Amino acid sequence: MEEARVDFLAQIGWDFAKLEENGVISPVVAVACEYKNSSRFAEVISIAVGIEECGGARLKIKYTMTNAQGVLICEARSEHCFMNTQGKLLRLKKDLPGFYQALTSVQ
Repeated sequence: MEEARVDFLAQIGWDFAKLEENGVISPVVAVACEYKNSSRFAEVISIAVGIEECGGARLKIKYTMTNAQGVLICEARSEHCFMNTQGKLLRLKKDLPGFYQALTSVQ
């Protein structure tokens, strides 16, 4: 899921390098997974990423994982906050309006 999130952020123009250039860190504060079917080690799994909720200080991302036959393997969510390098919580809409706009445009 982390690799899918990193790729998703890069696709919307806000890769981790850009966040770091803006002095932003994004810790994971919660993760939930619901396994629907099993998969095998060498099996290729596709992960669709979407925004579940983009609030003032938190971002909730949803993940849908399917195998090559389209069988649902797992549904998951991760929750993230955003802080500056001094540990101060950032409000996305106020402190990072460009990032907030990019996130909400894909909801």
